[in-house]
Order: sequence, then structure tokens, then C-alpha cells
Amino acid sequence: MGRFFGRLRWWAYRTLYKIASLRNPLAEPSQLPQIDQRSIWVFVSTIGELNMVRPLLDQVIQQHKLPLVLIADRTGYRDAYSHIYPSAHMIELDGSVSAFQDLAISAPPALFIVAEIPASLSDAPCRLPYAALRYARQAGSKVVLVNAWLYGNTPDCTMDHVERAWFNRQYLQSFDLITTQDDRIRSHLISNGANPNTTFTTGNMKLDAMRDLQASAANSTCPTLLESINQSKRPVIVGGCVTEPSGVHLFLSSFVRFRVHYPDALLVLAPRHPENQALMTELEALLIQYGLQPIRRSEHGDHPITASTVSILLDTFGELRDFYRCATIAHVSINHNVLEPIALGKPVTVRGNWERNYPSYPVFKLAKESGAIQIATDADQLAVYWMNIMKAPQEAARDQLAFISRHQGATHRNLELLNQLCPIEKTR
Repeated sequence: MGRFFGRLRWWAYRTLYKIASLRNPLAEPSQLPQIDQRSIWVFVSTIGELNMVRPLLDQVIQQHKLPLVLIADRTGYRDAYSHIYPSAHMIELDGSVSAFQDLAISAPPALFIVAEIPASLSDAPCRLPYAALRYARQAGSKVVLVNAWLYGNTPDCTMDHVERAWFNRQYLQSFDLITTQDDRIRSHLISNGANPNTTFTTGNMKLDAMRDLQASAANSTCPTLLESINQSKRPVIVGGCVTEPSGVHLFLSSFVRFRVHYPDALLVLAPRHPENQALMTELEALLIQYGLQPIRRSEHGDHPITASTVSILLDTFGELRDFYRCATIAHVSINHNVLEPIALGKPVTVRGNWERNYPSYPVFKLAKESGAIQIATDADQLAVYWMNIMKAPQEAARDQLAFISRHQGATHRNLELLNQLCPIEKTR
């Protein structure tokens, strides 16, 4: 009887979905691949999720040697995904029920990996419908959710509300294996229907993705500039993604206070959206206002700094990691990535009041609980943190690397569980 009502509910949902689609047609999905053997599906909403799952995925691909199908719910990542996995089939789907049904026919999966989100229907800022899991299972696939995290989002529309109300329990029960970042997420998922016998806390795989970060920047576009910063032996404070006005003022005010005690200190301001010339001009004016005459990275080129260089405005793309390598201390703007400087062994300071619906929040939460970051509420407190770090910067660096080492290993735990609970068949 339960199965009958389940099929009836699914039929009713699909009917409602078709009616809703007449009013708001979805975009046509990208061309579906035709694969004559089983494949590995991976739902990765953004490049962040792909980088997180990559250490696990590389090992799964090596083990099973099956074609890889990367599924995204938005456009814009095709080139980035293809750069990492050039032979993968890249599919951009908008959550259409029929699109996943067609994909299961054209590229039947042996294994479907959902990378981190959504851990519940419509919970995260991405779109993966229950239909994706339903049709994958009907095709004989194992379905797993790895590194699960909850963001607490609410459904955006009526159909999403209906989908969550009718199928969220079935969504969680469709997974053959769920791994979570902490026990709170595990308990929540189990209370909402996940199988407690196949739901495990394994830690955060993002920390495993940082293993190779210590290597030098072999492909740096400004090696002479970076080397001159290292050779100067000056205290270097790098502000990562510091863009929002109150955050910029806090950062600059703190540096002015810090510079009273360390007059040779060098500041690097790395805002988001360096392509925004109006923003860069505004930030340059602010640096001058604070008495921190800047050089623009784009105009300075790959030339050494001098003893008179006070600040660098990083108005270029893709170089923040290289400047983090040169940092004595990193200050990361609210709701941004603290893991990268921590993994480089840099002491990290931040502002408080982070929002849990940002992808950076899980690592922030873990780092906060572990004491790997220091949270400042005002410029005086932030400057004091920096001065305290300067008393023993090498010790602070060792503590950061110990934090990374202590929390790594989630990928290995996930792979063991995957091989144990989700053996896959290669035949169609």
C-alpha cells in the first residue's frame, strides 16, 4: 500500500510540475552524452564543490575506470570543470525532472556522487531535484552524498515547497551512503529520514584538498615581486577578499595602529572584483587617505618592491594565493575562504558574524572551534592580535599546520565506506 501511494504521489507531482512548467518554461539542457557503458555521475554545483571532492573522485576514477559525467545546476563553470577533467562529459541541468530521466537513459550511472549539497531538498543555493536520485536508482546506480552540510535555506517557489514536503524523506532514504562533516549534521539528517546505519560523520574533505598547497608557486606571474617581498623580511599583512566598506576601514585602521610598532610593515589589499575600475580607484583613494601610498599590481608589473613601498593594491586575477604565501599574517574578509591561508601555515584573523548559508562557513566554524582563527570586533583588537602573533610567528604557523593535519583524513574514510557499502558494477 505504501508503494502504491508513493507512486501516486510521484505521478501527482510530475503532473503539477508539467503544469507549472507551462507557465515558466525551463531552459533547454545542454546536449546529453550517449555512453555505451555505465558511468560515474557527480553533481557539483560550483567549482568549490568540485575541488572539495576531487581527491576522492580521482581515486574512484582510478579504481573503476568509468566515464565521468559532471552535472552542474548553473552555467559558467564548463571551462573550469573541463580544465580539471578534460575527458569528462559536462552537463548543465536546471532541475528539470525529464532531463534527469533522459540522462539516465543516455548515460546510465553505476555510481552517483552528490558533492556536499544539497543535503536536503532545496536546502542549499543549488538545484538538485529528487528526480535525479529516483532515476539514477531506477537505472541500477548506487547513490551517495559526501561531505554533507546543511545551509538552512528555504524553498524558492511553490513547487520546491511541494517537493520538499512530499519527498525530502525519500530523498534522504535514496542514498546508499551519506557522509557528514560533523555529528550535528548527521543527527539532523537521521531525524529527517536518513538511514542511521549508512550515515557517518567523516570530517570535512576540504582539508584534504589542501595537501598540495605548500608547493611553491611555480606558475606565478610575478616571481620577481614575490621574491623581493620574501627577501625583505618585513612583516606582511595580506587582506584577502577585503572589499566591503566597513571591512576595508577596519583592515586599514588596524594596519595603521600596527605600523606604529612595526614601521616597516607591508600591507597587501586584495579585494574581490578587481575588474571593477571604479572600485579600484575608490580603494586606492582610501589607502592614500590612510597614509598608505599604494602601488597597483597591474601597473607595477613584475618588479621588486623597495624600502619605501608601503602597500600593494592587488587589482589582478588569480594571484591572492601567491601573496598569501608571502604573508606573515592573513586577514580574511567575512564569509570568505579561511582554509587556504591556514593550509599555508599563516595565522588568520577575521571579523565576526559570519553567515552560515555561505560555502565558506563550515571551515570557518571548524577553525573557530579549534582556535585556528582569531575573531576581532574592532580595529584596536585586531591590531593587538597582529602584534601578539608577531611575538612568535613561527609558533603560530606550526599551530595552523597542526590544525590542518589534525583534521585531514576524511577522503580516506569516505573511500573506505564507499568501497565497503557501495560496490558498483561496470556492466550496462
